[in-house]
Amino acid sequence: MVKNMQFHKSSTLNAEEVDQFDKIADSWWDETGPFKPLHQMNPCRLKFIKEHLLRHFSLDPRNKSEDDSWEFEDGMKKSCNKKETLKGSASFNKKEMLKGSSSFSSSSHVASSSHALSSSRPSLSSSDLFRGSKDPLKNLKILDIGCGGGLLSEPFARLGTTVTGIDASPVAIETAQNHAKENDLNINYHCTTVENFESDKFDVILALEIIEHIDNPSLFIQNCARLLKPKGLLFLSTLNRTWKSYLGAIVGAEYLLRWLPVGTHDWSKFKEPSELAHLLREHGLQFSDLKGMSYHPLNQEWSLTPSLEINYIGCANFI
Repeated sequence: MVKNMQFHKSSTLNAEEVDQFDKIADSWWDETGPFKPLHQMNPCRLKFIKEHLLRHFSLDPRNKSEDDSWEFEDGMKKSCNKKETLKGSASFNKKEMLKGSSSFSSSSHVASSSHALSSSRPSLSSSDLFRGSKDPLKNLKILDIGCGGGLLSEPFARLGTTVTGIDASPVAIETAQNHAKENDLNINYHCTTVENFESDKFDVILALEIIEHIDNPSLFIQNCARLLKPKGLLFLSTLNRTWKSYLGAIVGAEYLLRWLPVGTHDWSKFKEPSELAHLLREHGLQFSDLKGMSYHPLNQEWSLTPSLEINYIGCANFI
């Protein structure tokens, strides 16, 4: 049983949000339940993240499964085609980032892709390149913040990384621990907030669909920076604060389609890309890439898109 813990007075914890997710925490691995949208979104998110990890850490993208695709198990049964996966950073265009956020300033908030990718890429020894390895990510340490039931932690554990997951919900952590045990996965789960978490630094930090559910976003980013290695990568995804996101994520998903419990999202806590970029720069970080994520109702799949009007995902590194 996971015990409740004490939190700092200055905290990212939103008790109402935690209580709401506690009520549905036993459904994290039900692909038809309230977390169905995250199950459907995961292949798209994983595709974006893995592409950047392979490029940034100079890993070998030729390491693949026998069917030439990236396979993700347990709720992520769709595969992403390798040729599509390798598109992205090289074609990163600052004009694309302006879509969906009229106040976004590319010159003040975002590094160009070519500069960010070349200047921040660490020089690894030949022994770290994993040439010919079935697990090209195996030496990376990943922190999954707001891990919930482990929907992101488990795929990366299967890819050979050392994964730590943290969440403020004790019920979610217990669900994650039980599911990892059932699947013989070694993942370090902790019931805590990011500001209370003490650890060595990580190569990669995942903070996906979490910043819109917490208090004190600046404190959140500050502690992400505290836990990230100097040459590490931080991945963030959230919803833009636009009329389209209000109609899609709240009116549509919560009230009309009932995909999510009513009250799951607070539109006022959605972040424009410019706002998130400003928070990052306050703590020495910058976006190197931003992509939108678009849902296609006919095939019930998500794909990466230049438009940031509703859902978007970004990769950031230290300036």
